[in-house]
Amino acid sequence: LNNIAAIYNNLGQTANGLDYFNRSLKIRGEVGDTRGMAQSLNNIGAIYFKQGKTKEALEHYNRSLELYTSISNKPGIAYSLNNSGFVYYTQGETDKALENHKKALVLYEEIPEKRGVSNSLYYIGLVLVKQNKAAEAIPYARRSLQTAREGGYAEAIRNAYLVLAQTDSATGNN
Repeated sequence: LNNIAAIYNNLGQTANGLDYFNRSLKIRGEVGDTRGMAQSLNNIGAIYFKQGKTKEALEHYNRSLELYTSISNKPGIAYSLNNSGFVYYTQGETDKALENHKKALVLYEEIPEKRGVSNSLYYIGLVLVKQNKAAEAIPYARRSLQTAREGGYAEAIRNAYLVLAQTDSATGNN
């Protein structure tokens, strides 16, 4: 059901996607699949975020975080932290965003998971730029770029360059 939901979501049929993710969540709960429930909650949160329903997105990301934490699933914890951190970022709650992204970075480094490291570094840089701390963001963006290049993650490379461009603009190095 989760895969069907993802297909609907990718086709832009978010109502059907949400329906199938919720069905998946219910079944996973009935069979005691904690990891699967956490995945479904993250997916539901992503749909709500895409719809601009940040409160609902955050609620689902945080529930997902609780479940991942209960089973000590570090990749899931980190993923949920970055998701909720990005919601906080979009709401202007940059201190909470930064805290979540830094926690996610630590977990991704422990695993290790390069894509997660690169994404977390990107998010930290993005938040620091928003906090008018562009000079502090530069090392995070550079490290994000380096990690993304090592892994061959095209989207992460693009994201790192975007933050570097923002830091250059903010510090007058353009």
